[in-house]
Parts: sequence; C-alpha cells; structure tokens
Amino acid sequence: KSPTAGGAAGGGSGGGGPKKSVQVIDGKRGMNGGIILSRIKMEYSEIAELVNMMENRKKFDNTQLKALQEFLPTDEEAQALKGYLAKATSSEEIKAKAMADLCACEQYMVAMLDVPNAAAKFDCVLFKTLFQSRLNEIMDEIVKLNDASEEVRSSERLRKVMAIILTVGNQINTGGEGNSQAAGFSLDALLKLEEAKAFDKRTSVLFYLVKLIKENDEGLLKFTEDIPTVPEVNGQMIDSLFGDLKQLSKELEEVQKTADVEADRLKDENGKFINYSRKKSLSELQAQKTNVHKNDEGVEQFNIMESEEEVTDMQFFAMNAEKSMGESYATAEEMKSNYLALLRYFGV
Repeated sequence: KSPTAGGAAGGGSGGGGPKKSVQVIDGKRGMNGGIILSRIKMEYSEIAELVNMMENRKKFDNTQLKALQEFLPTDEEAQALKGYLAKATSSEEIKAKAMADLCACEQYMVAMLDVPNAAAKFDCVLFKTLFQSRLNEIMDEIVKLNDASEEVRSSERLRKVMAIILTVGNQINTGGEGNSQAAGFSLDALLKLEEAKAFDKRTSVLFYLVKLIKENDEGLLKFTEDIPTVPEVNGQMIDSLFGDLKQLSKELEEVQKTADVEADRLKDENGKFINYSRKKSLSELQAQKTNVHKNDEGVEQFNIMESEEEVTDMQFFAMNAEKSMGESYATAEEMKSNYLALLRYFGV
C-alpha cells in the first residue's frame, strides 16, 4: 500500500491537523479536497484500487464519486507532485517523510497517479451507479404517456363530450342545417370555448356546454376520471424523452470503450485475463438458474452471456445495460406509435 500519512488510522482524512511543511498544489484546492476526503473513511490506496478496477462495491454514493473525481490531479499538479517525489527516492524513510509532509489532498492525488485513465474510469463508475435510476426516470414518463394515450382514446364519456361540442358548434355556426356543417374541429378550438359566445351573444360557449350537459347527462362531466394520467404528462415532449435515451446510449458507448480498453490491458497475448476474475454478486449466484435477474445496482442481467467469453465486471454491466436500452427504445417506439395513432384518431 502506498503511504497515506494520517490516512491509515483516520481512513485517509486530512482536512484538519497540523500544517504540512510543503505545499505542491494550490492551497485553497488542497484545503477543499481535504474537507471532502475527511468524510470518506478509506485509505487513498484503496480508493485508487477501486477506481482502477472500476468498481464501487457500494462504498461511495454519486456525490462522493463526483467529489473524488473533481480532485484528480491536473496535468500540471501531476507533474509537480512527481517532481517533488523524485527528490525523495534515496530511501524508504525519506520517501515516507516526503509523503507525510503532503496535505491529505496531495496524498490522494499521489495515490491516483498510479491509476491509468482515471477520469474515464470515474465516469464509468458514476454511470454505472446512476444508470438504472436515470433509465427508470425516463421510462416512467414514457409509460405515463402511453397510458395517457390509451385513456384518452378509450374514454366513452370524453368521446360523448366531444360529440356534444361538435353539435353545439355546428348549431351556433350554421343553425344545425345545410351541408356546411363541420365533420370535426381542431383541438386548439377547445381553448376558444370560453371566449366564444353562445346563442344569446353573452354566455360563453363553455358555460353553455356545461349547463347543457348537466341538464341531460351530468355524469359526462366526470370524464376526467377516465383520464387520470393526462395531467401528469402535461407539457411532456416525446422528442425530449427520445433525446434523453439517446444521451444515455451515447454515454454507455463511452463506458463500453473504456471497459474494453481496460479489459485488453488485463489480458495476455492469448486473450486470457492475468490475475483477474469477475466476482459474481450474491444476487447473481442466487439467480444463476434464471434467464434474467437484477444485479446489486438494479440493472437487469441476462445469465446467458456469462458463458460466452471472459469479461470484466464493467464489460458485463455494459452488455446488460445495452440490452436494457434496446428494450427501452422498443417501449418508447411503441408509445410514440400509440400517440400518433391517437392524433390520427382525432384527425390531427
């Protein structure tokens, strides 16, 4: 393990304590990093190992991951730290003292210097941590839109109210006679019902319609009971939801690239892993005989892929996430098709 000064006993914290004798990075940045690190009770070498393997193991939440990523050393900081440590290589004792003289944030940065492609690996861990919740949030809205379309199309009471609106509109415009009666009306015409005047030129058409329905079939006014999901999706844009799915897919592609590069680094010339084997979670082991189960992050996993080839944990996640994305796109396309069918039903 790399030295962490007070980190071994204090979990890698270093926000307070005596002032260090050297300062390689910006003082304010070092202080802010120390505050963050003081809340994470782990040695910096352990953090570096988890990031290097692109594993979380429920050690960090997304806020902590973002904070740790923020304090990765910049190129300039990395160069300065390497230069500082290069002057303390004559003995282990001198090297340990040089490390002890660094602030907590600098010690963390030194540990992260040994992690190749650290920023991209943080991105992978963050994506994996948040993937299912982000996908669920999008899919909840897609399901609601689909439900709303079905509710509107299947509501008998709404259909009758629309028919009454058409009849009253024709009576006002044509007296209900002749061949010039409209066969329908645009949906934006509904917005003008409160402005338009009825037969007496004083009462609004909306008021007259409510009065007319109350006198003949008051139950029709409860048509909103048939469309409970509609208010929940008011203002929701289908294109926006597809854009969210596309963004998620784009980020997943980057995760797959990083995972593949890391897997190649861990393999020998025959394509076999060197000192690496993917650890199965308890939920995986319990669900070994099923086709589909959910891992510890809630992502559906397809056991059939486990025997296809050797993969890292992040590759395994990415393959299953890709399956989930494919199913989500299919559901989204079905929702869009149903919505367009509803528009055609109303003549839009």
